[in-house]
Amino acid sequence: MRPWHVAKALKSVRSLDEVIGELTEQEILHVLEIEVGSRRRSSVIERLFHQAVELNRQTYVANLKEKYKWPALNP
Repeated sequence: MRPWHVAKALKSVRSLDEVIGELTEQEILHVLEIEVGSRRRSSVIERLFHQAVELNRQTYVANLKEKYKWPALNP
């Protein structure tokens, strides 16, 4: 986990927007846990939740494509 990125994400909504695309799933979940625990900013919680879901969606799609060799090359 990268402390600088986590600290920046927790600083403000603007700071979160600057680094959210660089955060790992672990960092997102850590920041999400802190925000939910403090019941501070619902807009930050929503952004973090959306990013965590999106990261998992991308991983799932990549895994399915790998498993089923999709898109298949036309012979």
